[in-house]
Amino acid sequence: MPKKLKLFRINGDLEELDIALEIFVNIPCLYPITANQVISQSHGLASISSDNPWSEVISELGEIERDCNIIIDSVEAESIDDSLAKVKEYIHHEHEKLKNLNLHKKEAENLQRIYSDAITQIRNISSLDISLDDLFSCEYINARFGKLPKDSYEMLDLYRNKPFLLQVFNEEKNFYWCMYIATDKHEREIDNIFSSLFFERVFIPDFIHGTPEEAIQTLKAENEIVKISLDEIQKEISEILLANKDQLSHIKGELRLLEKMYYARKYVVSMGKKFIITGYVHQNDEDLVRNRYSKLKSTEIDIVPANLEMRFKPPKKIKKRCS
Repeated sequence: MPKKLKLFRINGDLEELDIALEIFVNIPCLYPITANQVISQSHGLASISSDNPWSEVISELGEIERDCNIIIDSVEAESIDDSLAKVKEYIHHEHEKLKNLNLHKKEAENLQRIYSDAITQIRNISSLDISLDDLFSCEYINARFGKLPKDSYEMLDLYRNKPFLLQVFNEEKNFYWCMYIATDKHEREIDNIFSSLFFERVFIPDFIHGTPEEAIQTLKAENEIVKISLDEIQKEISEILLANKDQLSHIKGELRLLEKMYYARKYVVSMGKKFIITGYVHQNDEDLVRNRYSKLKSTEIDIVPANLEMRFKPPKKIKKRCS
C-alpha cells in the first residue's frame, strides 16, 4: 500500500447526489471503490445505478453530427446549467430542421448521380447510331442500360443459351457499362438473371427525347439546376450550424459531463436517504478535496489514514495527482 494514501468517504443526502457527482467527476486524483465491492463487505447498503435519462438527447446530438458530417466542438463543463426538458426540446427542434434539409440534399445528390450516369450511358448509346426515341419505343424488345460488375460478367457464360443480347460499351475499374436486350416474352426471366448478377440499372429520364447530343444538353441543363438547388440547401445547413455552434458546443460539454456522472454512479451506495462514495486519495490532495465539498449543504467528506480500513485493497500505483 502506498504510504501516502488516505481513505475518503463522501456522504450526504440523496437529493444532493447530482451536485456531489458534478464535483466528484471533476477531481481526477480520486481512486473510488465500486459499489459492488463496498456492498459485498457491508450490510444494509444498496447500489443506485440507473439508466441515463439523457441518453436519448446524447443519441440525437450524435445523429446531427453524422447527418451533417461534422464534429461539434465540446466546451468543457463543470456543472449542469440546463434542464433535460429544455435541452431535449432544443436539440429535437434543430435536428428536425437539419434532418429535413439533409433529406432534400440526399434527393438532390441522387438526382445528380442519375443525370450523370444517364449522360454517360447516352454517350455510350450514341455509338449505336440509333435515335433514342426509336430505341425506347420498340414494341417487342426491351433494352436495359447500366453497370455490370466484372466478376458477374465472367459468370455470364453460365447463361449463354438464354435469349438475350449484351452490348458492352466501355469499362471502369470494377464494372462494365453495358446494355442487354430481351424480348417481351423473356423479359422477366432475363431481368431476374441480371438482377442476380448485381446489374445496376441506369434509367434514362422520361423527359429525354431527340438525338443523343440533344439529350446530353438537356441533362446537363437539368443537372445545373440541381447543383444550384444543392448549393442553396448546403448554405442553409451551414447557416443553421453556424448560428447554433456555441449552444451546441455548450450542450455537448454538459452531456459529456452527464455521461461521466452516470458512469460514476457505479461507485455510489445508498443507505436509506443517504449516499456514500468510498475510495482513496493522496494525502497531498486532501485539502483540495475537502475544499471542493465544503460548500455543499448536506454532503460531507471524511478523510482518514488508509490502514484504518482493512476490508478494501487500495491501488498499488498512483497515476494522477491534483496538486
